[in-house]
Amino acid sequence: STHNSGDAFPVGTTTVTYTATDAAGNTSTCSFDVVISDTESPVVTCPADVNQDNDPGMCGAVISWTEPLPTDNCVVDTLFADMQSGEFFDVGTTTVTYTAVDSSGNTATCSFTVTVTDAEAPKAVCQDAEAFLDASGNVAITAADINVGSTDNCGVTNMQVAPSSFDCDSLGQRTVTLTVSDAAGNTSECTATVTVADTLAPTAMCKNLTVTLSSGGTVSITAAAIDNGSTDNCAVDSLAVSPSMFTCDDIGNNSVTLSAFDASGNQGTCTATVKVEDKASPSAACKDITVQLNGNGNVVIDPQQINDGSSDNCYIDSLAVTPNGFTCADVGDNNVTLMVYDQSNNSASCGAVVTVVDDSAPTFTCPADVLVEVPNSVTDTVVNNIGLSNVDDNCGVDSTWYALTGATTGNGMNDASGTTFNLDTTTVTYYVRDVNGNVDSCSFQVIVVQVGLSLTCPANVVVANDPDSCGAVVLNIDPIITPLDSLQEAFYTMIGATAGSGSGSASGNFFNVDTTTVTYTAVSTSNEFFTCQFTVVVQDTQMPYFLDCPPSLTVGNSPLMCGLKFDPTAVPDFFENCNYTITSIPSQGTI
Repeated sequence: STHNSGDAFPVGTTTVTYTATDAAGNTSTCSFDVVISDTESPVVTCPADVNQDNDPGMCGAVISWTEPLPTDNCVVDTLFADMQSGEFFDVGTTTVTYTAVDSSGNTATCSFTVTVTDAEAPKAVCQDAEAFLDASGNVAITAADINVGSTDNCGVTNMQVAPSSFDCDSLGQRTVTLTVSDAAGNTSECTATVTVADTLAPTAMCKNLTVTLSSGGTVSITAAAIDNGSTDNCAVDSLAVSPSMFTCDDIGNNSVTLSAFDASGNQGTCTATVKVEDKASPSAACKDITVQLNGNGNVVIDPQQINDGSSDNCYIDSLAVTPNGFTCADVGDNNVTLMVYDQSNNSASCGAVVTVVDDSAPTFTCPADVLVEVPNSVTDTVVNNIGLSNVDDNCGVDSTWYALTGATTGNGMNDASGTTFNLDTTTVTYYVRDVNGNVDSCSFQVIVVQVGLSLTCPANVVVANDPDSCGAVVLNIDPIITPLDSLQEAFYTMIGATAGSGSGSASGNFFNVDTTTVTYTAVSTSNEFFTCQFTVVVQDTQMPYFLDCPPSLTVGNSPLMCGLKFDPTAVPDFFENCNYTITSIPSQGTI
């Protein structure tokens, strides 16, 4: 034996082998395993709890301790902790846990606490400030107005300032105290100077005024004439108005500013309207003019076109002419009246003659050149839909006519549609005259040519069968037929692997596997027949596949035979899109 009963075995698996030997030297062995498991946990003891103040300027401290030395009946494999000696700990209490693991995976833990106390006071930093009385003579400040960057190693949690409210009796410089606190209750203070001031302007109140220009064209006003009871939280010291002088340039409504001043130099303003009146009428002067109607058959004149130097003792404010708009019905001479107004709405008038003329020719659009295709047996044809479009004139169309030159000659009134045109090119010229005698023209060509019908089949087509089908739907096998205007009818026939017929295109039909011949026939409007052919070959490219096979068989041999006569009892399930045969290896009856 490799080991004996009572031997000491190490932790783990040990294989023990016994060997038996007889007198002839024959041997036999057997073995078994002895497994020794380590179930005893390590022993680890943590240091005592740690209490320490924060490091200067830090919201915490670097803490160090002696790392514990764990023991075990076998071997300690690892020792780890969630925090390490020499690391930075935040203010507050942190639990540190050590875990010892032996070579068999047994664990043991111990814990201790690290408490860091914030013993550092905040640093209060103040700044001087200004406070301005409101309309009621009061003002309040906040700690934020005095603070200018107070800090704490763990953060400032509260700031207060005292005193924080002031009134009119507090004008001038006042000393205030800012108190800064942190979360640990540490505090510090600083002082600042608050300058209390009254910067509110007086409330100026205005009223409107109407004055009349003197014979010299001027007028002046005083501040008292505009004041309507201006006030101040203390008292109004003086008043001033600007502007205070007006001339002919100021006729009408003028905005003036009233300024109210208090003893502190604050200024309040308001605005009023001073209406300056002028009673003298203008002098009106007119001249005759000629104007042209626009493309819409109308024209609007400006009073300045009629004005011939009208004047006023001050200046002209506006002009108006009646009537000021003319249409086609006003072609010729028209009497108008010019009204002259000054800024005070004093007015004068004079008369003039406006001569209206129309020099605009009609507008219209000729058809594009027309190409007409006819059978070879036709030498002329009637052409329709060749009239003018968009015919318009600012005053109205009087008449329309046309002239034919080239292969076809002649003329006529209104529309050339319905005229018989000879083979070759004919130029059609339209003429349009408006009610005032203005004429314009345009031309286009009518070309008549003889053509036959053209039929072209697609190239021969070879495609694979559609999945799981014994054929395929074939697209894009349309014939090309030109011109379509000469086509009366088109149809097709199919023979071979697929048989059938239809009108139009064979595209989209289902074609069986193998070759199908397609014949297209086109019939022209002159009853001429045209044919072409092509082939569609559908190839069966899909392999059959088995859905399942019979299960494997395990059987004995046939009686008196060193084998078995094969006689399958099941046929496999399969799919084939077209025709099929089944063979098996070995074949039925094989031994």
